[in-house]
Amino acid sequence: MLAIFIGQPSKEFFTFIFTVIILMILTRNYFTFNVSLMLVFLLLVFFGVLFRPYFVLIPIIAVGMYFVTFIRFGRKNITTIFYGILIAVFLSLSHGIINGKHFSESTREGLNLERLGAADANSMIVSPVSTTTWYGETIGIFYGFFTVNLPLNGLKHIFSPQIIAFIIWQLLLFWILLVQFSKCLKDKKKYKNELWVLLILFSYFIVQGVFEPDLGSAVRHKIGMFPLIYYALYYEDFRKALRKTI
Repeated sequence: MLAIFIGQPSKEFFTFIFTVIILMILTRNYFTFNVSLMLVFLLLVFFGVLFRPYFVLIPIIAVGMYFVTFIRFGRKNITTIFYGILIAVFLSLSHGIINGKHFSESTREGLNLERLGAADANSMIVSPVSTTTWYGETIGIFYGFFTVNLPLNGLKHIFSPQIIAFIIWQLLLFWILLVQFSKCLKDKKKYKNELWVLLILFSYFIVQGVFEPDLGSAVRHKIGMFPLIYYALYYEDFRKALRKTI
């Protein structure tokens, strides 16, 4: 899939290059850490304006999750992500008040309504309740997050091996990243670069739960984020390699 979607000038190709740039800024000492972080946020907004509008939400959710990490509670990694989803809910409801439609109502649900019965719509992500109300949108965002990132409800597609393969991969990926996130939270100063990579990554996963129309799109769009995913999985190896070069 990397060869297919990265080997051609698609949006995933440009997202892949973009995330490599973000990763280099965050992990190399080109600038001070605060300047690097601000530059990454500006780039996310810029990329969102040009290519994928939902990227604009990533810095907002990531910063909100970062401040949540200073609150004392058990299972901080899971709780931080939970509050990140609540931030996405707040942003969507605010958008609904201003523009009349919530995020998922005007994007994911609207698109899937037009695709009902289509041959390529077997893995559509459809909220179990209408997203036209505040509580329906809240349920829809949580449902979308779990469907994209912990897709146990996708096991109903038992006769679609590509979907089952994605489910297994996604569950393993999310669990490993959650373990890595927990490690970074225990020493935020030592792992500040890695922490922000994971915050951006989990913010992206949360945003996917709001906008992704189906499981096929979800895994395709994750390909563009592979540099961040790969670094988050093996950041200790990157740290050792960087020390050797220095």
